[in-house]
Amino acid sequence: MDEDFAPEPERLRTFVRKLREVFDACDEGSDGFIRPEHFVQLGSQFGRAEQVKKLARCLDPDSRGRIDFKDFCRGVLTMKGENVCPCEEEEF
Repeated sequence: MDEDFAPEPERLRTFVRKLREVFDACDEGSDGFIRPEHFVQLGSQFGRAEQVKKLARCLDPDSRGRIDFKDFCRGVLTMKGENVCPCEEEEF
């Protein structure tokens, strides 16, 4: 990967911490997983049901019925065009 396109580490860490806050708010059972149907229900409250359904399918591609933080992080960062997921390397 070209160094000019590498994400700034501190900016990326800050972003992942914010993702953790969003993830934890969606983790209704506090068990480390988001249920796709709960995720869709939350997104529907903001009038984005179809977009959130597509996102949920991307975050749970194997249809396991649960999204862990690494999958959530990886999916959101992929959508942003980042090729790095620091949540696999560190605890946030």
